[in-house]
Amino acid sequence: MDSYNWHDAQAEMWYITSCEKNREILRRLKDNDPDFTEVSVNAQDQPAAGEYVFIPTCLRELGWLGYFIGNNTHLRVIVLYSHDVLDNNLERFCRGLCRNRSIQKISFRDYSGGEIFQLLSPFLNNNHNLMEIGAGDSNLGEEGCRLLSLAIAECSKSLTRCTLSIGNGDGQLVDIIASLSMHPQLQELQLNGTNIGRIESIALATLLPWTTTELHTLDLSNNDIDDEAVEALMSALANGNKLRKLNLSCNPFITTRGWRAVSTLLESPNSDLEELLLERNGIGDEGAVIFEVALANNCKLKTLALSHNVITAEGWAAFSKLLCDTSSINNTFLSNHILQHIRCSRISNDDAMVPGDMRSYLDLNGGADKKKVAIIKILQNHRHFDMQPLFEWDFKALPLVIDWFERAAACPTDSNNANIG
Repeated sequence: MDSYNWHDAQAEMWYITSCEKNREILRRLKDNDPDFTEVSVNAQDQPAAGEYVFIPTCLRELGWLGYFIGNNTHLRVIVLYSHDVLDNNLERFCRGLCRNRSIQKISFRDYSGGEIFQLLSPFLNNNHNLMEIGAGDSNLGEEGCRLLSLAIAECSKSLTRCTLSIGNGDGQLVDIIASLSMHPQLQELQLNGTNIGRIESIALATLLPWTTTELHTLDLSNNDIDDEAVEALMSALANGNKLRKLNLSCNPFITTRGWRAVSTLLESPNSDLEELLLERNGIGDEGAVIFEVALANNCKLKTLALSHNVITAEGWAAFSKLLCDTSSINNTFLSNHILQHIRCSRISNDDAMVPGDMRSYLDLNGGADKKKVAIIKILQNHRHFDMQPLFEWDFKALPLVIDWFERAAACPTDSNNANIG
């Protein structure tokens, strides 16, 4: 077993590695350089750009890398790619890394097993600064998922962010979801591309109301969520939460029934949702109308992403009416003045079918003064409305009418030139 000595390393840095870039990274870690806060341990076939990318070529390099990381107090982020040298010498590397107490984010890439999670147990147990765990582009299998779930549960401090894109190991993802119950301060959860289906969704629905009350971002894109699964999730989110961003893109098994369930979240007065991503889901005109109705009284949602669906001109017209119902002055006033972005593809035929006035209304909705937004929409679409009924009211109402017109006079009706921020 090699004996690592801080002072010996200074004299023998040339011996540790012949790679000049690796030598510089080891030196900065050893010297506790306050400007060196991130390191990525890459495989040979991974991009090697950046001053923080370390590509180990031998056991000696890897042992010293772990040693210097363990003694460093300024390192904040570490990314570990599966690597032949690393995989064959995990114990030696992890022994050093486990002494580190400064790392706030650790991410694992391209892993096909879970041994590393087991070896890093002391690091997870004792590093009170760790806030984020990620695992991406990995097919962990059943045992790997089990070990990852144990690793997440072992963290000594509540994580605030967890990002996973892994192969589902025969239902073991349920164990990972259950392990998140140990993290009540979780703010962002990304489970995109993890083969989440009905069972996993129901497990997540059980978790959401009770143990993730601080959650503001939930990414469930590119999964196998169906109608029953989305109904369970929306029911869990309906009873008050802090969720501001929800991504359900690329879940092709959700039908109209499921979108009705999603619409109930938008209709809930308890919803704080500001961004809803529903791209590549086969949503058609019926779904568009469902969301148009749900957003009629919504005062929070600012972004709705619908690119690469099957909405026609009829569906887009429903959104135009949502933003500015011109059937009466009162309906124009009561239109949605909050929604600012409806994303549609400029590559497919979506863009050609989006009404031009819808885009101008979305631009208007970007203004901070919603009263001015409403006034401009009224002036644009009701230039010749009948004034007589206003003067038939009691004279007590006349000052209110005059005040309205004074404010309206200051509002340009050309949305391109309107300054309503």
